[in-house]
Amino acid sequence: MIRPEPTPVLKGRLHQSADCVVSLVHYRPNVDQTPHEHERAQVSFLLGGALREATTSGETFSHRRSSGIKPGGQRHAATFGPEGALMLSVEMSPDLRVVRPPCDWRPLDRVGETLIRRILTSDDAVMIGDFARDLTALADATDRDQPRATPPQWLAELKTALDDAPSETRIDRAAREIGVHRGHLSRAFTDAYGLPPSLYRTRSLAMRGVSMALAGSERLASVAAAAGFADQSHMARTVRAQMGLPVSRIRALLAA
Repeated sequence: MIRPEPTPVLKGRLHQSADCVVSLVHYRPNVDQTPHEHERAQVSFLLGGALREATTSGETFSHRRSSGIKPGGQRHAATFGPEGALMLSVEMSPDLRVVRPPCDWRPLDRVGETLIRRILTSDDAVMIGDFARDLTALADATDRDQPRATPPQWLAELKTALDDAPSETRIDRAAREIGVHRGHLSRAFTDAYGLPPSLYRTRSLAMRGVSMALAGSERLASVAAAAGFADQSHMARTVRAQMGLPVSRIRALLAA
């Protein structure tokens, strides 16, 4: 029996009103979106995984929890990472004035993290809309802080190893094999990708578990073992700490 290809994008709507549509979106690994545009202004929050985005303003990438804003009608293309991406999307009214330039992904601050957590755990649609409006207003006012582009080859290869085998890649061993001091490796990785390699590995492992859980209906214990976690509890703790909600909740939100 031939199974159909899985849907490249899963979307669960959390709130909808005239000026604000809030959705949780999962992009499967390596999804490549061709250039397109949205009628509404869109604020996106990367909760897990990675993306590379291109607009008329240039190209950038993000591998950390971050926000990006595009005015209505902004043409853009995106490619999602080897573990896919989990995103919170907020579509605002078409006439929303956007201050931040497009193709400019910035890290989430503590207030933004709190608002996202409230959105993802609330069952009150009205409150979700209020949280989302505050979240987008604050995101548009965040100071610029963007990782550098074009990292050296050895650093890109380490990131690839952490993407492909996060549970098996030893960072200290990698430093010795590359021939750089562990402290230099950490600083260089953080400069290039916005967070230290140990946290990057944790986020990569968490996103691997989420993507594998959403790809089928296997028991979470089996998913945890296949993804490289010690057990289901380890996966539950890691995903909750990285994304603010457990795998079971993510599955439920995207089931409709």
